Amino acid sequence: MTKRMILFCVFAAVVYLVFIDSRPPVSEDTPVYILLAKSLVSGTGYTDICFVDAPPHTKYPFIYPLMLAPVVYFFGYNYYLIRLMDVLLAMASVLMVYAVFRKYLDASYAFIICALTAVSAKLLMYSYKMVSEIPFMLFLLLACYFAQKYEEDENWLGLNGLLLALSLILAYFTRSPGVFLFFGCALYFIIEKRRGVGFKKAMLIAVIFMVPALLWLIRNSVSAAKIPTAYLDYNFSSYAGEFIGINNIFNLDEKTAGIGMFISRVFKNLYSYIFYSIPKLVTGIEIQGRNVLALFLSIVIFAGFAANVLKKRTIIDYCFGIYLVFLLLWAATAQVGTRYLLPILPFLFYYLLAGINLISTKFGVRARNTAFVAVVTLVFLSNLFQIFNMRKEKDSGFIQMCLDIRGNLPQGVIFGSVDMAYWIYLYTGYKSGPMIPMTKDDKKVMDSIKKCKYDYLAVSPVFGRSYQYLKPVIENNKGKFSIMYQREGNVIYKLL
Repeated sequence: MTKRMILFCVFAAVVYLVFIDSRPPVSEDTPVYILLAKSLVSGTGYTDICFVDAPPHTKYPFIYPLMLAPVVYFFGYNYYLIRLMDVLLAMASVLMVYAVFRKYLDASYAFIICALTAVSAKLLMYSYKMVSEIPFMLFLLLACYFAQKYEEDENWLGLNGLLLALSLILAYFTRSPGVFLFFGCALYFIIEKRRGVGFKKAMLIAVIFMVPALLWLIRNSVSAAKIPTAYLDYNFSSYAGEFIGINNIFNLDEKTAGIGMFISRVFKNLYSYIFYSIPKLVTGIEIQGRNVLALFLSIVIFAGFAANVLKKRTIIDYCFGIYLVFLLLWAATAQVGTRYLLPILPFLFYYLLAGINLISTKFGVRARNTAFVAVVTLVFLSNLFQIFNMRKEKDSGFIQMCLDIRGNLPQGVIFGSVDMAYWIYLYTGYKSGPMIPMTKDDKKVMDSIKKCKYDYLAVSPVFGRSYQYLKPVIENNKGKFSIMYQREGNVIYKLL
């Protein structure tokens, strides 16, 4: 590790620290992780304490909540400290980028990938938002690093193999898609047959990885049987249900029906990758509408990936390729693809450099060097520009609503909402019944309201799906609800 690399990481950390603050979050799934951490330190187990029945949580793995638990235990909901932790994890990831890519590139190229990762506007943004992709990126890079070390071992049984398996376990229990990193590593050792003992190496990491993974699956299966059916009627409690059963995670009416719809999902996600997710992630710019520059950037990156695969496949290529295929198959990718691609951001920069070299070399060394400097400089500056012009989350009328009602309603009241239960509990302490389904079927929505016997319903423009699915039903049944609170479009209705 060079002094230049360490100094640059210190500089990037200072920039990040200037940006972060203690402002309450109002986006992503941050409260789920914080409340799971709260449940762990409160002695209630791994449960959704925001719901009246406190059902077992079976969807998000436990590593990130476990990392948040000490902060929550000693300092409560201290958002500054959580963001600080994520910044430190991001900087650790940047250092690991250098360690991983130095094996394939000279020091200057490896440093460029580090620099581009460190100044990524999206890496800073998601560090600020407090999401599990930040630690997941670190564990992914650790897995790649120890896989590189393990392939150099003559013996299949060694410390590097154990550390690789541990890194894969940490990745999987941080984000469920980590299972595909395991498949990438196992296939790499089997197919490439490194040092003639590739199959044995694959079996070692498989055995170590599968034991805790299977125990987690058994735990979730047993726990799911204890969850009241009202929580399962309209909401998926696992990624498997999401992955297979639905074509749009934000609209339960769009269920996957047949192989044709599954294939159309793949093309929809690919379209989203090429024109939006990848260009936004690499440049930091919010892409609006299709444009040639976004298409060109994606083509260069995929060209770099293809060139590497055809030339000499590495552990980087296997993990990147399999993870990308998984995202193409997942219904959520088109809606939130940029965030899901964040953990492989350094890989995108790596293939961007490879693609530039591949394409521009045909026009001579001078053209290659010019193209290389121009693209890297533009990407670097565009991210810096986005960082210094980045807007922090605004003070939310939703949070003000929560502050206004906190402590002013009877104890034991039950809220109903679309996708807001965790947030309501985080900021008010009031629990919710099962979440109202995201469907345009008014009858289903009203049936769920009657079945769950809520005391109050909440809608907010911050959570647009509450306006999309719940507010129209309330408007069509005005005689059954009265407005108890209203401010800036944030409304609480009392059931009559």
